[in-house]
Amino acid sequence: MLTSHNRRQDTVCHIDTEFYNRNFTIHPVSFGGVREDDDTRLYVIHPGAEDVLEMARKDNESFITDVIFSPQVLDWGNPVRPSTDAEYNSMIVDFMGVSPEWWIFVGNYDVVCMHQTFGGMMKAPPHWKRTYKELSVLCNMLGISIKEHYPRNPPDNPYGPHHNGLADALWGQHVYRDIMRRCSSGEFGTLGLSVIDYVTYKIPNPGDRKE
Repeated sequence: MLTSHNRRQDTVCHIDTEFYNRNFTIHPVSFGGVREDDDTRLYVIHPGAEDVLEMARKDNESFITDVIFSPQVLDWGNPVRPSTDAEYNSMIVDFMGVSPEWWIFVGNYDVVCMHQTFGGMMKAPPHWKRTYKELSVLCNMLGISIKEHYPRNPPDNPYGPHHNGLADALWGQHVYRDIMRRCSSGEFGTLGLSVIDYVTYKIPNPGDRKE
């Protein structure tokens, strides 16, 4: 487990979660992340994952049972398997550091899933930002074809299986780094890095929803 909070401030964290969205309730399966400052990785399976698998079996949700929980996908990257929610959350907090800047390919459900394990956004660590940045929107704003430039499963696929939390986070890091390189080279002219602020979104809090 990581322990060096003090030196880990305001760093980009590429994250991804896997989950089962059942009847408007998100049930976490795993969390994967990689830090931009030092390439530290974390891949952790939620202690309630087996209950989620059983739930999906009863619901005949084959994508969850046959893809998300397939050994080839779930076990790639040597995941840590904590026995309690508190341990699971502690690993994520320690990995994130003081003030992480989250980059996610499509982040709405991922950030909700991550915060839900703490009991909701307002119970998450107070020093965490209440925003995230979305790679897919950045690509769209820069006119980048994701299918053409950043296919998720290229022939030599160095990122690991799709729908694995760590593998998808690593792929996100690859996309982020290449876009930053292209922006810095002037490929997109004055647009370039100036659009970063426009791909920042407020984390949705289910408690804010009005019935």
